[in-house]
Amino acid sequence: KGKYYESITMSNQGLIGTGKFEYMTSWGRSENIMFHPDSMYAVLSEFEIQKQLTGIEYPQVNSADNNIIFYPYQDELVVYTGSKPFTILNDSTFLDGNLILTSKGLEGSGRMDLTNSVLVSDNFKYQTYAFNSDTADFRLKSLNTDGFTLVTDNVNAHVDFESRSGLFQTNEEFSLVEFPENKYVSRLDLFVWNMDKTELEMGVKSGGEGT
Repeated sequence: KGKYYESITMSNQGLIGTGKFEYMTSWGRSENIMFHPDSMYAVLSEFEIQKQLTGIEYPQVNSADNNIIFYPYQDELVVYTGSKPFTILNDSTFLDGNLILTSKGLEGSGRMDLTNSVLVSDNFKYQTYAFNSDTADFRLKSLNTDGFTLVTDNVNAHVDFESRSGLFQTNEEFSLVEFPENKYVSRLDLFVWNMDKTELEMGVKSGGEGT
């Protein structure tokens, strides 16, 4: 399921490679690849996942200085954040966390930093130009300070960079929403985010009332 190019050395230290490997739409280069019967370990100087639009979708990902573990019999490549976060989906979106690449798609965990917001989750699922999370914490960055203008936790999130929008729905009856700059707290269950206008529409889809 993976391909390896260039040199291999076998000694009492093991089976060690220096070169380039490919798996699915990804490739990486390393000076230290350790091959085992059921897995491969490496420290990468550079790593890339090339975007795929048809079939199983994959976003564009670029990174460097990553530790990886490849489990070919489990159809799984685990990639850990290196000296800098992953650049993912576009040039202004970053993931500080880990990625798992398989033939069924790309998943991740950690902190997603977008131009105007931050999402934290243990389970991101990525498409070419979008990502989803069934459980995430959402922070909308302030336009005036280094802090946040909105803070809410435990939401189902869908962010689409083609439509330039985000949809967030609470996983509970209502979510507690904090507005730190306004020193205000409300209970809402639906948020629609317009990235370009930096606007967030908030409401109560269940028919209740926010307070």
